[in-house]
Amino acid sequence: MSISIQVDGYKSIAAKFIEVEGLSLLRLQEIVDQTATEVAVKAKIYCPVDTGRLMGSIEVKNQVKTATGASAEIGPNTDYESYVEYGTSKMGAQPYMRPAALDGEEFISKQGKIL
Repeated sequence: MSISIQVDGYKSIAAKFIEVEGLSLLRLQEIVDQTATEVAVKAKIYCPVDTGRLMGSIEVKNQVKTATGASAEIGPNTDYESYVEYGTSKMGAQPYMRPAALDGEEFISKQGKIL
C-alpha cells in the first residue's frame, strides 16, 4: 500500500494554485518532493509501533520528474501494512497513511498559496 502524489500539466496546476504567472516546473517539482517528504514524516508519526519494522519501512520512492510534472510514492514496505491501515476481522484499523495523505493535501495547498 502506498500513497501517490502526482502533478502533471504544471501550467494548468500553477493557474489553480495561484493567480499569478511564474510557477516554474522546477518549483512545482520541489513542491512535490517536499510534500512527499512531509507525508512520509507524518506517516511515521501516525504509525502504530510494536517492533518498529512498519514505521522504519515507510519511505519516499519512485520520484519521477517529467517535462510536464512530477510524482512520488510514499509507503511502507512490509507484508502486513494494509492489515494495520484497514484492520482485519480480529483487529481494528489503525490508519497512518490516510491521515498522512490528508496532511499532505493540506501541505501542498499551503505551498501553492504562499508562492
